[in-house]
Amino acid sequence: MSSPRVLFLIFIFICSLIRAQQPAIIPFPAELTFESGRFQFNEATVLCIDPSMKAISDSNRIFWEALRKNTGLRLREHCAAGGKNSIRVIRSAVPSGGYQLVFSSGSINISVSDASGLHAAGQTLLQLLPEKTGAPVIPALTVRDAPAFPYTDCICISLMTKAGGWK
Repeated sequence: MSSPRVLFLIFIFICSLIRAQQPAIIPFPAELTFESGRFQFNEATVLCIDPSMKAISDSNRIFWEALRKNTGLRLREHCAAGGKNSIRVIRSAVPSGGYQLVFSSGSINISVSDASGLHAAGQTLLQLLPEKTGAPVIPALTVRDAPAFPYTDCICISLMTKAGGWK
């Protein structure tokens, strides 16, 4: 085997290792930053939902049920000062439909401004869960994302209607 061919194969192998470290999130968020540590789900993990976000959270009940099913944990709702081992939903000034997920060793903070942002954050969180059953571990990281265009769903519906797909 010639030397350039070997070098090319080594380069491809190294690139595949680097890419393998990125989580497979679809669509890939605008920003993803790894931190030190990890969040460990366990029986003591609780949901803490900001009272001003309660109606939005209730509208995303399907997400909470999917999270319970995928972790195999009860995930009861309870807020305590300090909030160790909690998943917190916080109202924030992120763009409409956007979110910020911050995973640390003690908590997961979900910052959203509306129901569509909570839905998108929930989908990202579910994709970050490992496939194995049991109490999952997620590396500490920060994920930020928001829709590039606020009207993408309307365009799809309009195109499908004009194409005769939906009536």
